[in-house]
Amino acid sequence: MLGVHRAGLGYSNIGSIAPVLRSIGEVVASSEEAESVNKALDNLTAARRLSQYLGDGVIRTLSNLCAVYEEASEDNWDGQGARPADQSAYFFTRRFIASLRNSDLPTDITVDPDGEFSINWDYAADRVFSVSVGANGRLAYAGRFGPNRVRGVEYFTHDVPEQILRSIRRVQPEPQVS
Repeated sequence: MLGVHRAGLGYSNIGSIAPVLRSIGEVVASSEEAESVNKALDNLTAARRLSQYLGDGVIRTLSNLCAVYEEASEDNWDGQGARPADQSAYFFTRRFIASLRNSDLPTDITVDPDGEFSINWDYAADRVFSVSVGANGRLAYAGRFGPNRVRGVEYFTHDVPEQILRSIRRVQPEPQVS
């Protein structure tokens, strides 16, 4: 049995009181296993707070981004000579996604052969929008909204540039009223 000790509480089965321990205060580990559980509890608490702050959709999208980054992290990841995913572009892409509302999340994220990230909103052949995120925060974007098109370059600082947000919202399908 894995045990923990908290001043005044004695030893107890960690599995049954873990949620209570986090709500009461700091847990003092009495073994390596308890210390490991204590760290895991800290990670779960942080993940829960992050999920509450960002939203589940953003968390899923960031998880997908991480998987894409890992898959494209080596030279020639596509078998056609692609450069590895650029770490700085990855960090800018994470910040970009974390700045979006759940209703503005992309339909797809990919890595381009040059190592930059493409964030895509693809709803139909004539309703697409894409942002390519570079290592220096450069956001090259292009979109098609029926017969209309848009393209340009912005730089990511703290927030998603307004022109890009307008395009994301413009490309999305109209909500269905039931």
